[in-house]
Amino acid sequence: MIHDQIGTVRGRDEFIDLVRKNICGDRSMKPIRRLDPNATRIVPLYDDGEVYGALQFGLHSFFLQEPNKEPFLTSTARFVTEWHSTPNGLKVQRTYSFDHLDPSENHPMDADVLSAGFDQQFAIEALLAAHNVKAQSIAVLRDGALAEVRNFGRQDANTPVSMDTLYNVASLAKPITAMTVLRLVDAGRWNLDEPIAQYALEDVLKEDPRAQVVTTRHILSHTSGLPNWRYLTESGELSLLFEPGERFEYSGEGFEWLRRAVEARTGRSLEDLAQELVFTPAGMTSTSYLYPTGDEDRVASRYDEVGDQIEITPHTQANAAANLITTAEDYGRFLVFVAHGGGLNDALAQDMITTQTQQSGEIDFGLGWSILRLPSGTVLQHSGADPGVRSLAIVWPESGDGVVILSNASGAIPTWQLTLVELFGQDGWDILSANRR
Repeated sequence: MIHDQIGTVRGRDEFIDLVRKNICGDRSMKPIRRLDPNATRIVPLYDDGEVYGALQFGLHSFFLQEPNKEPFLTSTARFVTEWHSTPNGLKVQRTYSFDHLDPSENHPMDADVLSAGFDQQFAIEALLAAHNVKAQSIAVLRDGALAEVRNFGRQDANTPVSMDTLYNVASLAKPITAMTVLRLVDAGRWNLDEPIAQYALEDVLKEDPRAQVVTTRHILSHTSGLPNWRYLTESGELSLLFEPGERFEYSGEGFEWLRRAVEARTGRSLEDLAQELVFTPAGMTSTSYLYPTGDEDRVASRYDEVGDQIEITPHTQANAAANLITTAEDYGRFLVFVAHGGGLNDALAQDMITTQTQQSGEIDFGLGWSILRLPSGTVLQHSGADPGVRSLAIVWPESGDGVVILSNASGAIPTWQLTLVELFGQDGWDILSANRR
């Protein structure tokens, strides 16, 4: 074994002696090594067309655990192991363990830590390739400010991802819509608790008295009684499933009803209102509900679970619940805007992050955001998922820390692990778990 901290270890006896002195020396502390399975890459070795071994590339983390306490991270490192075939199976020929880093000496997003974390080129490329993810962009918030934007992969077959790459972020449209409407409420141009049927109501709902009491609060908290989308119901028709306010039921239909009502009441499009009330004050110059005609070459292509490209039809109508087009940097700027209250009065800003209903398990829902209660504090989150789209936005309103992860493939959720855990530790695991339910 060749180690960047302790030199060359030759032979089995020397390795065992090293383990006894350094790992088994303190019996009160239990050493733990964890391999990151998502960062492992195996490369076969050939001799005249026959496989004689393999190289294993990977990332591993080292922990110590005191009795009756949680393990704590002591270092991270990269490794390469050379395996050779023998009559008794594969055996290790040699191992290189290098780039050991002490996380206590660095902020999790410092450059040297990134070189061994999610920003490590071979690791992230292997991770994305393993899940057929062609492109991923990440924006990081610290202390209420946009700190870093990282881009990986290619947005299409010929173009590397850049700061200008546009992603369809699916349901990350909903927090934008929610903030736009809340800004109207703050300005006295809309009523959060007034029934919206007076402004817009589809004929199919006119005979249902429950539709007459649906408010903006119901819609932003997903308690309107409407299904997600009518085409997903057994009948294919739009109808209320329960009394408004009774329980949580995620609903894109509700957000679209709200869009029609707001546009009818104000005489302006949602796109124009969002530009005035959110995009411009937040400094978002590359975000729209509409497909970017004239900038099509900036849009990341979309891929399914096996890596096949998905053909899409550019949308020309704003959807309050889906199909938002943005960059990681722009959506990061939106999270900064949210972290600072979005220009809302204190009471309304607090209402946005206050539990309106229980979403599931330990996850609540406010106005436009899921609410997670973690040891580090209250976390706002929203995700987006459509064919070829997986996106995530996280922000701690108290600290102003957060992250945006935009991916252009259906199988991207496992690739978020490296980023979330490195940035947020156990909170990252909890966030990942919440998004896998």
